[in-house]
Amino acid sequence: MLSGTSICALRVAVAHLGEKAQAGWWDSAFLNSTGFRYLQLIYPKTTASACVTAASEAACREHDARIGKGKVAHLFRLNGDMELKLRGDLAKLDIPDLENFCSREAAFRLLDGIAGAAKPVVTAGPAHIGTLREMASDASRSRLAAAYAAAFRSGTKVFPYFS
Repeated sequence: MLSGTSICALRVAVAHLGEKAQAGWWDSAFLNSTGFRYLQLIYPKTTASACVTAASEAACREHDARIGKGKVAHLFRLNGDMELKLRGDLAKLDIPDLENFCSREAAFRLLDGIAGAAKPVVTAGPAHIGTLREMASDASRSRLAAAYAAAFRSGTKVFPYFS
């Protein structure tokens, strides 16, 4: 079961909202029923994880192109420890869990819940929202969620990052 406040849930929600059928920020379509069925043929035991990983890779490429790959991190390129924990969470996912997060309404509910009272980033493009040391904090997760929620609602591409 995916926790509604985890970095994994945040990644799923943002990856879903950024896909081609939603905001179209990246060119993938894995976090929907068609994507689930397609990847189930190739990865029958790890379908949910494969769907999130494929969509996340597309999102990572777009973030890297906008932000760069230097001494920075973003939701789709975290530090090693956070990525390992996230991979563990992904391994526990199944399609019914994933389907609960992969609708526009559910994704926004999750982002709004994590964002809480955090102020969203209002500028387009790369947006520095904290240091690498702060990246794992609840406050950083709130800033990420607020930035993405505001961006998807306004149609403005924002790429929050830590350095």
